Amino acid sequence: MSLVACQSPKLFTSFQELPNGWPEHQTIHFEYDNKSNDPSDLFVLVRTNPNYEFSNLYLITTMNSPSGIVVKDTLEYQMAYPDGQLMGDGLTAVKLHKLWYKEAYDFDEIGVYSFDIEHAMRRSQDLKGVTLLNGITDFGLQIEKSN
Repeated sequence: MSLVACQSPKLFTSFQELPNGWPEHQTIHFEYDNKSNDPSDLFVLVRTNPNYEFSNLYLITTMNSPSGIVVKDTLEYQMAYPDGQLMGDGLTAVKLHKLWYKEAYDFDEIGVYSFDIEHAMRRSQDLKGVTLLNGITDFGLQIEKSN
């Protein structure tokens, strides 16, 4: 008789609730204590409700390594189909979007990495950003072992 145990590929999952929308310049912060140099897949997790009025989502991410190396990215995600229906998983009006952030990322250092994320949304033809992004109820970060 043999016993096989499956180890979950999830190394880290954390959500922050945004019950009143996501204010412009509000940074969402996560800390991940990395314990290996194995390649990892990083995802942003976004829960939306029907109040999300955009077809995309722009994010500015800043990742700080334990030694202080900073990696900054601007990310764009498609959030809705051409007919306006929100993408994502879920049988109710609330949808979960699991969006690639970094694929097979090599964490070079053991220790605590910090992640700061802001939205960078604005309306077409408007130079000012959206002061309150409605319809995002929760925002998360997930790190998994790469296959």
